[in-house]
Amino acid sequence: MIVNRLIKPLCMAALLVCTIGALSASAYEVPMATGHDWVASTDREKGAFLLGIATIIEVEQAVQGTDPEFAEHTLIDTWTKGLSPFTLTELREQIDAYYEGNPDNLETPVIEVLWREIALQNAYE
Repeated sequence: MIVNRLIKPLCMAALLVCTIGALSASAYEVPMATGHDWVASTDREKGAFLLGIATIIEVEQAVQGTDPEFAEHTLIDTWTKGLSPFTLTELREQIDAYYEGNPDNLETPVIEVLWREIALQNAYE
Protein backbone atom coordinates (compact mmCIF):
# COMPACT_ATOMS: atom_id res chain seq x y z
CA MET A 1 0.00 0.00 0.00
CA ILE A 2 2.75 2.44 0.96
CA VAL A 3 4.72 1.32 -2.11
CA ASN A 4 1.75 2.19 -4.36
CA ARG A 5 1.58 5.64 -2.82
CA LEU A 6 5.24 6.22 -3.60
CA ILE A 7 5.36 4.59 -7.06
CA LYS A 8 2.48 6.53 -8.60
CA PRO A 9 3.87 9.99 -7.77
CA LEU A 10 7.36 8.93 -8.85
CA CYS A 11 6.03 7.61 -12.17
CA MET A 12 4.07 10.81 -12.73
CA ALA A 13 7.15 12.90 -11.96
CA ALA A 14 9.27 10.81 -14.35
CA LEU A 15 6.62 11.15 -17.05
CA LEU A 16 6.48 14.91 -16.53
CA VAL A 17 10.27 15.23 -16.76
CA CYS A 18 10.34 13.15 -19.97
CA THR A 19 7.51 15.15 -21.50
CA ILE A 20 9.13 18.48 -20.69
CA GLY A 21 12.42 17.23 -22.13
CA ALA A 22 10.74 16.05 -25.31
CA LEU A 23 8.82 19.31 -25.75
CA SER A 24 11.87 21.48 -25.26
CA ALA A 25 13.92 19.35 -27.67
CA SER A 26 11.26 19.52 -30.37
CA ALA A 27 11.04 23.28 -30.02
CA TYR A 28 14.64 23.63 -31.17
CA GLU A 29 15.22 20.68 -33.47
CA VAL A 30 13.12 20.91 -36.60
CA PRO A 31 13.91 18.11 -39.03
CA MET A 32 14.99 19.42 -42.41
CA ALA A 33 14.72 17.59 -45.71
CA THR A 34 18.06 17.85 -47.48
CA GLY A 35 19.17 17.09 -50.99
CA HIS A 36 19.90 13.53 -49.86
CA ASP A 37 16.22 13.13 -48.97
CA TRP A 38 15.12 14.88 -52.16
CA VAL A 39 17.07 12.74 -54.61
CA ALA A 40 15.96 9.57 -52.81
CA SER A 41 12.27 10.56 -53.03
CA THR A 42 9.75 9.70 -55.70
CA ASP A 43 8.15 12.40 -57.81
CA ARG A 44 4.94 11.87 -55.83
CA GLU A 45 6.76 12.39 -52.50
CA LYS A 46 8.45 15.52 -53.84
CA GLY A 47 5.08 16.84 -54.98
CA ALA A 48 3.59 16.17 -51.55
CA PHE A 49 6.47 18.06 -49.93
CA LEU A 50 5.91 21.06 -52.22
CA LEU A 51 2.15 20.92 -51.67
CA GLY A 52 2.80 21.05 -47.91
CA ILE A 53 5.02 24.10 -48.31
CA ALA A 54 2.42 25.78 -50.54
CA THR A 55 -0.27 25.07 -47.96
CA ILE A 56 1.77 26.62 -45.16
CA ILE A 57 2.35 29.73 -47.28
CA GLU A 58 -1.37 29.96 -48.11
CA VAL A 59 -2.36 29.59 -44.46
CA GLU A 60 0.07 32.30 -43.37
CA GLN A 61 -1.17 34.57 -46.17
CA ALA A 62 -4.75 34.03 -45.02
CA VAL A 63 -3.82 34.84 -41.42
CA GLN A 64 -2.16 38.09 -42.55
CA GLY A 65 -5.35 39.13 -44.36
CA THR A 66 -5.95 40.47 -47.83
CA ASP A 67 -4.01 43.72 -47.52
CA PRO A 68 -1.98 44.09 -44.34
CA GLU A 69 0.05 47.30 -44.20
CA PHE A 70 3.24 45.31 -43.67
CA ALA A 71 2.64 42.77 -46.50
CA GLU A 72 5.58 43.88 -48.61
CA HIS A 73 7.93 43.35 -45.69
CA THR A 74 7.16 39.71 -44.91
CA LEU A 75 8.59 36.44 -46.07
CA ILE A 76 5.14 35.46 -47.32
CA ASP A 77 5.17 38.29 -49.84
CA THR A 78 8.47 37.06 -51.25
CA TRP A 79 7.32 33.43 -51.25
CA THR A 80 4.10 34.23 -53.11
CA LYS A 81 5.71 36.57 -55.64
CA GLY A 82 8.61 34.21 -56.24
CA LEU A 83 6.71 30.95 -56.50
CA SER A 84 3.35 31.93 -58.01
CA PRO A 85 4.50 31.76 -61.66
CA PHE A 86 5.28 28.04 -61.28
CA THR A 87 3.32 24.83 -61.01
CA LEU A 88 4.33 22.26 -58.42
CA THR A 89 5.75 20.13 -61.24
CA GLU A 90 7.89 23.03 -62.46
CA LEU A 91 9.16 23.67 -58.93
CA ARG A 92 10.02 19.98 -58.54
CA GLU A 93 11.90 20.04 -61.84
CA GLN A 94 13.87 23.14 -60.81
CA ILE A 95 14.86 21.58 -57.49
CA ASP A 96 15.79 18.35 -59.28
CA ALA A 97 17.95 20.37 -61.70
CA TYR A 98 19.62 22.21 -58.80
CA TYR A 99 20.69 19.02 -57.04
CA GLU A 100 21.71 17.35 -60.31
CA GLY A 101 23.86 20.37 -61.16
CA ASN A 102 25.24 20.69 -57.63
CA PRO A 103 25.88 17.17 -56.34
CA ASP A 104 28.26 18.54 -53.69
CA ASN A 105 25.36 20.47 -52.12
CA LEU A 106 23.21 17.50 -51.09
CA GLU A 107 23.49 18.65 -47.45
CA THR A 108 21.63 21.87 -48.38
CA PRO A 109 18.03 21.81 -47.10
CA VAL A 110 15.37 21.68 -49.81
CA ILE A 111 13.60 24.70 -48.31
CA GLU A 112 16.82 26.71 -48.69
CA VAL A 113 17.06 25.77 -52.37
CA LEU A 114 13.39 26.67 -52.87
CA TRP A 115 13.95 30.03 -51.15
CA ARG A 116 17.37 31.07 -52.47
CA GLU A 117 17.34 29.56 -55.96
CA ILE A 118 13.68 30.06 -56.89
CA ALA A 119 11.62 32.39 -54.68
CA LEU A 120 14.21 35.14 -54.16
CA GLN A 121 15.41 35.08 -57.75
CA ASN A 122 11.90 35.38 -59.16
CA ALA A 123 10.21 37.65 -56.62
CA TYR A 124 11.98 40.86 -57.49
CA GLU A 125 13.01 40.51 -61.13
